[in-house]
Amino acid sequence: MNSRHIVDIFKHKIGSHCESTTMKDLIVYAGIDITEEMVFGLDSTFDFTFFDNTQEENIEGDSFMGIPLFIGGKKGSIIDDSLVCRILGLNIAIETFSTPETAWNSTKTLLNQDIPLGLQVDMGCLSYFNWEEEMHFGGHFVSLIGYDEEKNQVYICDNGFDDIQTASLDELKKARSSKFGNRFLHPKNKQFHILKRADGKNPPFPKAAKLALQQVARQVISPSMNHHGIPALELFTRSIPTWQDTLKGTMKSPYTSKMVPKASFTFEMIYGLIEEMGTGGAIFRNLYSNFLKKLLQHPELNEGIHAWKEEELFYLEDAYENLAKSAKLWNLFSGQIKQALDQDQENCLDQIDLKKLEEILTDIISLEESCFTSLLQIKL
Repeated sequence: MNSRHIVDIFKHKIGSHCESTTMKDLIVYAGIDITEEMVFGLDSTFDFTFFDNTQEENIEGDSFMGIPLFIGGKKGSIIDDSLVCRILGLNIAIETFSTPETAWNSTKTLLNQDIPLGLQVDMGCLSYFNWEEEMHFGGHFVSLIGYDEEKNQVYICDNGFDDIQTASLDELKKARSSKFGNRFLHPKNKQFHILKRADGKNPPFPKAAKLALQQVARQVISPSMNHHGIPALELFTRSIPTWQDTLKGTMKSPYTSKMVPKASFTFEMIYGLIEEMGTGGAIFRNLYSNFLKKLLQHPELNEGIHAWKEEELFYLEDAYENLAKSAKLWNLFSGQIKQALDQDQENCLDQIDLKKLEEILTDIISLEESCFTSLLQIKL
């Protein structure tokens, strides 16, 4: 078997989110020209999630990722029944392996066939992130496009970097089999690849787009649990007046194991989850509103035998405008938190207007209810 191989003509650029960027890169390699926004929207994983762990006795051990207030925005992960793959006429194959060595043998076999792979990894095991102190997160996704066993190197495309990143093969094996943190974030040597269906079949795009919109709208407006969708936004809003009490004191960081002020750690996490590294606020609102905008401009929705009715396009435009406004309010919300951190990190709770945060989230709820209620009017 070869000791070196790099997949030819693999296109990559910086993306907003690791999963949707990895999916987009592999779909483009499979021969379909598509944007990250379109991949994210068609896969129907947009959501809002909120968990308040401030009442738990052992916050660093048992809470969701050890974070006092966790906000997220993604329902599910990359799955065998991926909707975007079904819509585009693609097959996705997902595998997990019991050992790093078994996983690597399978990975190398596929790479040697010019099949790039999506991998789940623990970011803390990959040195190209160049963090100042050790931290771990096992829910990150990257594209693996090549390897050189003689140099002990692998070649990775990551949503946070324009250029191809290198890591040692040893690092990659550790990143794929890491057991840091919560079990649901353990990578378990997970890999996936995407190929076009042999029969070339796929559903009419305008009808498939309606299905994708309906799935998201239902899970946001009427989720099965109140930790998701609009009910979760309401829970998040109601938690704000309690922060002066629940975020006092110190806690053990789940990333570094050091004792840190609970308020500043929580504020930094909320800001990051909204703006930089997560899915809870502006990042996903911008992705999804851009998806809605692209649908409005899509030629198959505006003409042809499956073109949408005028009122359906009206509802789509209304949804786009409301979610775009919501994204800006999420920017305003996170900006208030960032300002408090910048003014006095140790005493950031004393620098923030909690009533203002409540008001912003109340306006966000109104806009997002309007957005997804409009999408529910677009019938299959």
